[in-house]
Amino acid sequence: NAQNITPIVETCENEVFSGIVINEVVANPSGSDSGNEWLEIYNRTSADIDISGWKILAGTSSFTEKGSFPYPTVIAAGEYMLVGEDEVVDTLGRAPDIVMNLSMGQGSSSIDGVRLSDCADVPIDTVLYGDSSTIEPDWSDDISSSPTSFAPEFGEGQAIGRMPNGVDTNLSGNDFE
Repeated sequence: NAQNITPIVETCENEVFSGIVINEVVANPSGSDSGNEWLEIYNRTSADIDISGWKILAGTSSFTEKGSFPYPTVIAAGEYMLVGEDEVVDTLGRAPDIVMNLSMGQGSSSIDGVRLSDCADVPIDTVLYGDSSTIEPDWSDDISSSPTSFAPEFGEGQAIGRMPNGVDTNLSGNDFE
C-alpha cells in the first residue's frame, strides 16, 4: 500500500518585497561577540511572506553570505523574526527563530554592513553602519553604488534600530538610531 508523499519543492520566486526590512541589529554585544550577535527582520506588509532561500550577507569591507533561510520559512504579516547566533538565548532569554553565524563587524574603524537578499540575490534591504571616515569602494546600499548615509557606530551592548519600527527611506542614517 503506497502512500502519496508530496515533496518539498525548493523554488525561487524572484519577487521583490519592499516591506521586509532589517529592523534591529546587535553586532557588538556585551562581552564576547562570538555567538551573541543578532538581527531582527520585520514584515511590515499585510501579507505572510515566504522568505525561503533568502540570504543574510554581512561584512567589514564587502558582503559575504552568512546563511540562508531554510525551506519553508514564512514571516507572518506584521511580525518579527529573530536571526541570531547560537548563544543569543543566554543574553536575550529567547532562542533565535533562525540560527546563523553572523560575524557582522562593529563599524568601529570603518563602515560595515548587513544585507537581506532574496533567493535570486536581489538586495531587499541594506544597513550600512559605523565610522564613515573609511568607506570601502565595494559598498553599495539599496539606492546607490556610492552610499552617503550611514547608521551610527555600535557601542558595546547597544543595538541600532529603525525609528519608528519598520520605517525605510533607504538611507541608513535617517532610518536608524
